[in-house]
Amino acid sequence: MARFLILLTFGVCGVSLLQAWHYLPQLPAQMNFNIDLDQQNTVFSLKKEHVVFGYCLLQFFACINGVISYFTSGKHAARIFHILNKTYWLEPEREKQTMLFLKEYSIGCAAFSAIFITALMEVIFQIYSGPNPVLPTGLLRVVFFMGVFIGLTGVAFLYLRFRKPDNAA
Repeated sequence: MARFLILLTFGVCGVSLLQAWHYLPQLPAQMNFNIDLDQQNTVFSLKKEHVVFGYCLLQFFACINGVISYFTSGKHAARIFHILNKTYWLEPEREKQTMLFLKEYSIGCAAFSAIFITALMEVIFQIYSGPNPVLPTGLLRVVFFMGVFIGLTGVAFLYLRFRKPDNAA
């Protein structure tokens, strides 16, 4: 499973690089970012190359997170994630299984981060690739709620996985 998730992370990052390469000629030279939804107050403006570079940098960090998670035993994930009943789950008879789960979980977090960043940048690229940049609130809401749903599902999954079994002392 870990190998599949790391390949998924790199695959999504590769697709996102193709996405950035596809949209780069269509983007305006300057991209204005507004703080309010009625698009009256322009807060700052960036060159299109800077936006694409920042996007690729985010995807690079998602890949690095996946690689670190893949090549470590899961001990760094045990420090990052708040595990319920940590002493119970890190006892010698359960430690190997717990570390394997945390390793796969953290690689999955990297993969879903890459997917979320790709979906969010697709929305931004669609906004700015047209002649009149307009915020597609419906699509943006879908991407936002996708990220919130994945985050909450991940937290619930950790909680359910690491609750103390009823028969445990």
